[in-house]
Amino acid sequence: MQQEAFPQSLEDFPPFPPFRLEEEPLYGRIQPEQQPAIGGALRGLSPSKRVLKDSDEARKEPREREELREKVLAKRLLLREKRRELRRQREKAGTVEAQLASSIRRFCLQAEPPGPEELFVQFGEVQAERDALGTLDIDYDEAEDEYDALEWTLNHGDDKAPLVAKTEVPYGERFRVPVVQDYLSHIGEAEMLKEELNDLRMEIEVFKPDQAFIEELYQTCADKEERLRQVEEESRRLMQEVMITDPRLKEKRRQSEGWVMVSKDEVLPVGAEEGRPHSEFAVKTIASQFMSWRTRISHWILDALHESSLERAQHKAILEQPSLDNKTWWSLVEGNWSPERGSGNQSHPAAISPSLGPAHRHSPASTSTWSLTIVRPTDRVRLGSAVTISRQQDAPKYTRTVKTV
Repeated sequence: MQQEAFPQSLEDFPPFPPFRLEEEPLYGRIQPEQQPAIGGALRGLSPSKRVLKDSDEARKEPREREELREKVLAKRLLLREKRRELRRQREKAGTVEAQLASSIRRFCLQAEPPGPEELFVQFGEVQAERDALGTLDIDYDEAEDEYDALEWTLNHGDDKAPLVAKTEVPYGERFRVPVVQDYLSHIGEAEMLKEELNDLRMEIEVFKPDQAFIEELYQTCADKEERLRQVEEESRRLMQEVMITDPRLKEKRRQSEGWVMVSKDEVLPVGAEEGRPHSEFAVKTIASQFMSWRTRISHWILDALHESSLERAQHKAILEQPSLDNKTWWSLVEGNWSPERGSGNQSHPAAISPSLGPAHRHSPASTSTWSLTIVRPTDRVRLGSAVTISRQQDAPKYTRTVKTV
């Protein structure tokens, strides 16, 4: 027998077969109809979808049990009526049978015997009543079986209800309340209306020579603005309702964004509490986010102070202005806290703090502090914010320092 020579180089080796990557099914090469039932039920569902499916079942379970109770009650009333009808039919059939038996007895005893025709008539009546009684018996038995099945299902669901009630609901599912959904819908509609108004204004600038078309655009723009005003008013009302009526939203950062959790990692970078030096990239990140967070905090303070009777009463006592109306009060607050106004447009200190008299205003190194207490309408938590207004030596403008506790 001739022995094959061992390959001396890589070129002498036989070529390998081509490699093909085949996707194996979930259960090897088992056919889909042979797969286990649990695999067929759960295949294609991610863990999050399975959790949402369980939460949906947990929400539907009480409604289904309530509907089942109503069906059981209706079936019970139907059985009561069928039972009464069955008793009446049995009594009627018994009466006809008794009459037939009495006639047969008289015929047998030859005491005033009835004729054959009368006996056949009575026998026909007995057969008809018996047939009706049999039909009612069958209907009643079927209705009773359905009632037993419904009652068993209801009892089984009541036994399983405590287990279903303990199902963990995902975080996002807790805020699927109608008032929050309405608020989000109004916010989305307002943004769409703003975009449409911007497009209309651009079209007006383009088609100015066409007066007929411009008038139609003006009318459409006016309608959009009116609708936007209504939507914004409704969204403000819903915002207050969300924050007041839903106790689950009390631990949030901003009143108008109550359903958004603000994480500490989003505010402070890693290592800020330990006092370690930050890199240049971290410093740039903080500087880029400073104005956005400052605007966010200012918006939150404005939301908290909007039409606050307590703060207005405190300002009347501080400024010694008993006739301070809502408009003047809001202009003072907005001038101090509005993020849209720059440092040069801040309200004058004399209009905010009564301690800054004429002598203090002309004194270059004078410093005054104005403190206010913010009361949130949701949980009535007192939040102190100190605003320091000062003017340094040879400084052309006043500066303001805000410290929120």
